[in-house]
Amino acid sequence: MGLDVRPNGVKLDWVISNKEWLFSGLAIAVPLAIIGWLFGGKKSKQTQKSGSHSTNIQAAGNVNIEPVKSDEPLVLRPHLKNIRARRSYDYDEDFIVVELEFCFSVENTSQQSVANWSVSSNLQISQEGVGLKREEFPKIGSGNSYIRLNSTILPTLQMTTELICGLKFKRWEYLEGQVREALEPATLTFKAISDNHVGEETSVSLRDLIAWDELVDGMKLSLKEENIRSLDTIILLKPEDFGQKANQADWVSTDEEEK
Repeated sequence: MGLDVRPNGVKLDWVISNKEWLFSGLAIAVPLAIIGWLFGGKKSKQTQKSGSHSTNIQAAGNVNIEPVKSDEPLVLRPHLKNIRARRSYDYDEDFIVVELEFCFSVENTSQQSVANWSVSSNLQISQEGVGLKREEFPKIGSGNSYIRLNSTILPTLQMTTELICGLKFKRWEYLEGQVREALEPATLTFKAISDNHVGEETSVSLRDLIAWDELVDGMKLSLKEENIRSLDTIILLKPEDFGQKANQADWVSTDEEEK
């Protein structure tokens, strides 16, 4: 009695008759699809390493990061480093104007960078008519200067700045006496200002801060460089020095004397 061989219930003769179709496409595609489904389901993993006090962010698309807002006050501390002469100008026939420049070092004592800041100051002179504002004399602060492209002060670091005021003195009186009379009793009040903080005011007396000889010499040099005639840029020569009569006097400028 003969037996039909039916491996897994499929007739062997059917396999033989359909061998071309079976092995040409479907029999290969199906196993490959199964293998792909089994092994393709495992997604690749990304590994990130971070340092201390840092946060990792992983996303499938774009990530928008908002700036961290802090209520910490941006505290600046100004230090007055120097007081010096700058430029000079003619005011009218009887008066001249000399610029006084206050040099500050501004320290950032906060834990954040400070981009927008300023130093506000007020020079208090008891002698009336000596101090000039830019509204009264627009030339104050003009001339050669520099433009700071980046004024950001990083935490714990410092940056310099200068404030300029104008002083009006009599042309035909000696400059040193006028300067001392005006500035010895004067006081300067200043403070630093940032976006979210106004610093405490500091008041200093100029009497002990000014190097008087250096300041007056700088003013005289400025007058000479700007070709401004005053008692300090003119030398009174005695008549006998020129063999002239005793009742004659000649005013000769320093430039003429050098020639």
